[in-house]
Amino acid sequence: MSSAWAGRDESNRMEVRVQNACGVVLLETSHQTHCAWLRSYSIFGAVRKAYTVAGNLVLQGNKVSFKGAQRQDKLCSVLRELLFGDFTVQLQLMVMAMGIGRCLDVRPGSLLEVRLRRFSWIRVMGRIEEICNLLVFYVTDWRAFEAWVGMRPWEQLPKSTTVSVTRRGTLTVRLTWNGVRWADNRVYEQVTETLAHFVRDLV
Repeated sequence: MSSAWAGRDESNRMEVRVQNACGVVLLETSHQTHCAWLRSYSIFGAVRKAYTVAGNLVLQGNKVSFKGAQRQDKLCSVLRELLFGDFTVQLQLMVMAMGIGRCLDVRPGSLLEVRLRRFSWIRVMGRIEEICNLLVFYVTDWRAFEAWVGMRPWEQLPKSTTVSVTRRGTLTVRLTWNGVRWADNRVYEQVTETLAHFVRDLV
């Protein structure tokens, strides 16, 4: 991550919060039955589910799906208790949020929306007048975004990047992949902070 945002006033900055992390766990060996697994049925047939403080898990065959996770280390700690053998954790969705330290006008035609539309690599979601307390935009060209903010290029580009901003200044970033190794949250926190600075500097 570049130091392009170093030295900015951080007095009003809120900490980045992980809202949700979802993905799959690929098992290299067969699983071991554990009392935490509850038998259930879905449209895909019989599955086993486990509801834990590290995230909710669904086991089917040699794959575990997870949602509601926040930290990779806590998830892996629980998985080591519930599964037998080696496994690989792949992230498919990461949702992060933080405050930008000020209230905003996010109505259709607002200053923020007008300035966002000037970037060729941003697409602002169309809205109706009745739903005007949230502004949503998409980063359609990740490499262009990296170049603009001076960020070191990612090896694993997100499949989609959706950013929403509320009138109270809460910014939420939703990143998706087909599957990328989940090591920790640092890079996702840095991206969220960078996007928050980017939006703040526009207004």
